[in-house]
Amino acid sequence: MLSFRDFPIKRKMSVAMLGTTIAVLLAACATLLASEYATSRKVLARNLNTLADVLALNSTAALSFSNTDDAKETLQAVSAKPSIEAACIYDGEGAVFATYLRVAETVPIPTRPESDGIRFASGHVAVVRPVVLAGKRLGTLYLRADLTEITVHLRTYAQISGLVILGSLVFALVLSTALQRAITRPILTLTDTAKTIAQTRDYTARANKLGDDEIGALTDHFNQMLRAIQERDNAVQDSNKALFTENVARRHAEDEIRLLNASLERRVDERTSELQAANKELEGFSYSVSHDLRAPLRAVDGYSRMVSEKCAEHLDDDGRRMLGVIRSETARMGRLIDDLLTFSRLGRQKLDSAIIDMRTMAQSVFDELAAAEPERKVRFTLHPIPAARGTTAMIRQVWVNLLSNAVKFTKEREAGEIEVGATEDGAEGTIYYVKDNGAGFDMRYADKLFGVFQRLHSAGEFPGTGVGLALVQRIVQRHGGRVWAEAEVNWAEAEVNRGATFSFTLSQPRT
Repeated sequence: MLSFRDFPIKRKMSVAMLGTTIAVLLAACATLLASEYATSRKVLARNLNTLADVLALNSTAALSFSNTDDAKETLQAVSAKPSIEAACIYDGEGAVFATYLRVAETVPIPTRPESDGIRFASGHVAVVRPVVLAGKRLGTLYLRADLTEITVHLRTYAQISGLVILGSLVFALVLSTALQRAITRPILTLTDTAKTIAQTRDYTARANKLGDDEIGALTDHFNQMLRAIQERDNAVQDSNKALFTENVARRHAEDEIRLLNASLERRVDERTSELQAANKELEGFSYSVSHDLRAPLRAVDGYSRMVSEKCAEHLDDDGRRMLGVIRSETARMGRLIDDLLTFSRLGRQKLDSAIIDMRTMAQSVFDELAAAEPERKVRFTLHPIPAARGTTAMIRQVWVNLLSNAVKFTKEREAGEIEVGATEDGAEGTIYYVKDNGAGFDMRYADKLFGVFQRLHSAGEFPGTGVGLALVQRIVQRHGGRVWAEAEVNWAEAEVNRGATFSFTLSQPRT
């Protein structure tokens, strides 16, 4: 079933006009009926009051002489009024003195008089009047009438109103039919033009203007829109032609790109094969370095130890010193080879994604470092730090390198201080840090700290291979984080030994 908004405009206008007419007529008739009903009640009340006054006046003699027959005769006069259902006269004591009932009526008469006045009830009206003579109340008169006159009058009035409504509807229908043709014709013409254009895509067509009203203005705007669409359609056709030409050229370019991509893929495959071969050669070289370089180092260390043990008494102090230098440098070279091999293998080592208790790991690493130098006085402060996710062995190497550096660079302090903690940053998440009160460094050269063999202090001051921080950076970057250093040293003002802070972040490990 169609809703009103889906009706054709002709039917909408008919329904609107007829509906408005019916609503207005019904409202007018209802108002008139209500007014007529109120007027009829007033007229009936006035007539009954007049009749009651006459009957009360005529009943004074009967009540004065207690003549019941005269009283009944007086009440019998209301029989000329068919609407009177019952009448009653009460004496001064309130007892029933005389009554009248319309033929075949069984209307109840009150046994005692009611209060004076007129009352409308369901289907009837009652009037109560005092019977007075010379200012003295002799009794009470009671009249009861039905509402037949009002009902008949209102029914007749309603029938007349119905005929008026029917005639008005016929007139409204004829008038709305004539008016809707004049109103809907331009709209229907415009609609037909729009349908034709939608079906044929002929934007050169124009709608006929049938007037200078709002619909005429709508027709003008519709024709202006058609002109704009026609111009745009012409532009689109020209653009399509240009696009066709461009697409042809693009297809040729795509063919060339495909050929270049195929050539590039072949070159990538070749370079990949070469890279794999180079990696294998690098692994072989690493093994060679591990094996071939360690062998002579072991020989040098072994023979120097034998000379130190067997021929020490034949050497002077300077000879024994030089022999000690040989042994210490041999050990340093061994550590350097180990660090280089570790650094070269980090890029190929597989990463895990295990949950690591960072606080326990940091404490364990520091305990091992402290046990290696029991004579050192270092105050270690470990704050609560959150766990991380990564490869356990690699993250442990980070703590080993950072904490061993902190222990090493605080050796000149009477009481070294090392602090480990973490902060939260909205962009990078958890930031772990290792802070010490050691030698520090010049912030102008902070970018060199994490390079292989880059040192800001001489090996004589602080021994080391120069690879530790490079290992830390490689591990942290493979775990998706970054590492940086900050120093509290102001070299321009010669404020030294104020310590350094190394911070790093970790994300998900990258394979």
